[in-house]
Amino acid sequence: MNELKPLLRVKPRTYARRWWVLIYVSLAYIFITLGWNSWGPISQSVEYGFGWDDSIIADILNVGKIGVIGSIIPLSYLVDTKGIRLVMIVSTTLTLMGYVIRCFIDQSTSTWLALLGQFVIGSGMGITFGGPAAMSVAWFPPKERTSATSIAVMSTYLGYGIAYVIHPLFVSTPVFGAEMFSHRNQNELANYTDHDLSLAANSTNVSTANVVLNKDIIKEETMTLIYIETVIAAAFVVVTVALVPQAPPTPPSNSANAIRMGYTKVLLHVIRNGFLCLLLLFTGVLVGMYSTWISIFEITFGHLGVSQKEAGWLGFASLIASSVVGFTCARFSDVCARKLKTILMVMLVISSLMFLWVSLLCSQYIEYSREQLYVSTMLGCAFLNGCVPLLYEQICNAAFPIPEGIIVGISALVATLAGILYILPLSLIEFEDNSWLEWSLLVLCVVGCIVILITPQRNGRADLDVSVRVTKFAHYERLGTDQPDLHVSQNQVPENA
Repeated sequence: MNELKPLLRVKPRTYARRWWVLIYVSLAYIFITLGWNSWGPISQSVEYGFGWDDSIIADILNVGKIGVIGSIIPLSYLVDTKGIRLVMIVSTTLTLMGYVIRCFIDQSTSTWLALLGQFVIGSGMGITFGGPAAMSVAWFPPKERTSATSIAVMSTYLGYGIAYVIHPLFVSTPVFGAEMFSHRNQNELANYTDHDLSLAANSTNVSTANVVLNKDIIKEETMTLIYIETVIAAAFVVVTVALVPQAPPTPPSNSANAIRMGYTKVLLHVIRNGFLCLLLLFTGVLVGMYSTWISIFEITFGHLGVSQKEAGWLGFASLIASSVVGFTCARFSDVCARKLKTILMVMLVISSLMFLWVSLLCSQYIEYSREQLYVSTMLGCAFLNGCVPLLYEQICNAAFPIPEGIIVGISALVATLAGILYILPLSLIEFEDNSWLEWSLLVLCVVGCIVILITPQRNGRADLDVSVRVTKFAHYERLGTDQPDLHVSQNQVPENA
C-alpha cells in the first residue's frame, strides 16, 4: 500500500479545557451508572412497595445489560470516529428517555415499564466502557493518560456507590405491623400480595395479618426520586449540547493522531493475537461480575442480617476506597509506565486474599463480625476495582493501533454477557444464602493473577510517543513508501503493529 498520511501537523499541545471535558464526562458517567443502579440499593423497599421480588430485580438488571450489549459497538464507533461530543449527546439523551419512561411506573400493575426504562438507560450506558480510554488519548498527554482514564472509569463505579447512599435516604425501608381483617371482608386481603402479607393467627371472626404499613409512602417516595433524577437527566442533555467540545484543535501526543486500524480488520487482528484475546476475556469477565456484585449488596449479604441501609453504606464506602486506590495506582503507573504489569499483579494478589476473607466470613467458616465484613469487603473492592483502568490501558497498549473505543468496547461486550450469566442463577434458583457470589470472585482474582503473569508487557502507544522525534512542524508516518523528508525515528509503527 502506497500511502503517506500526516502523523502530526503541528507540535503536540495540551489545552486547559481538557480538565473541563474530564470533569463533565466523569459527572455524566456518575449519573448514568447511578440511574442504572437505581433498584439494587432499594430492592427491599421496592419489592414491598410495588409487589416485586428478588427475581424481578434480577430480571430488571439483566434487561439493562441487554441494552448495554446493543449499544456498545455503535457508541464505541461514534467515539472513535466523531469524538466525545456527539456520543455524549446520544448517551445522555437515551438516559433521559429511560427516566421519562420510569415516570409512569406507578400507573401500571406490571413491570414492563421498569424493564423498558432500564433497557433504554442501559443503552446509554454503553459509552461508560469504551469512552474513558478514547477520551483520555484524545485530550491528555502520555504522562496524564492513565490517570485521566482512571478518573473516568472510577466515576462509573462512584455512581454505583452514590446510588447506595442517596436512594435509601430518599426511600423508606418497609415498616411491618399487624392488621385485623374480618372474615366478612376478606377481599381487603386482595390489596396485598403474598410478598406483603403472612397470616399470623386465625379466629372465628377475624384474621390477623402482618403487612407493610408504609407501602403507599414507599411508592410515593420512589416516584419523587425518579422525577428529580429525570430533571437532572434533562440538564445533562442541555449542558452537553451547549458546552462540550468535539476534540482538541491539536492532538496532545504522537499516538493520539497516529493512524488507527480500520474497523473491518479489527476482529481478525484480535483473533490472531492470543494474549490479547486472553486479556480481553479476563477484563470483560472481571468488569461484568464485579459491577453486578456491587449492585446487589443487599441480596448478597442479606443472609448475614445486613440491612438495606447498611448494605448501602458498605457499597458506598467500598466504591470510594476503590476510587482512591485506583487513582493512586494509575498515577503511579503514569510515572512508571513500564511497571504496569507488576502493579496489576500486586493488586490482584491483595484482592485474592481479601475475597478469601470475605468468602470465609459469608460462609461462616470463621466467626462472623460486621467489622471484619466491612474491612475485607472495602479492601477487596478497592484493589479489584482499581485494576480496571489499568487493565484498559494494558489492552489499549497491546492492541495498538486498534482504536481505543472499539477494543475496550469488545471487552465491554464480554463484561455484559458475564454480568448476565453471573446474576442469572438468582432468577432461576432460590438459594438459602448467596455466599457463592463471593467465592466466584475469589476464583476470578486467582485466575487474573495467572493471566497477568503469562501475558507479555506491550507498550505500543508508549513506544510511539517516545520514539518519534519532533524536529519540525510537519511529521509523517511511513506506510510503505520511501520519502526523503520524513522526520521519524528508525522505530516505525506499521499499520498492524
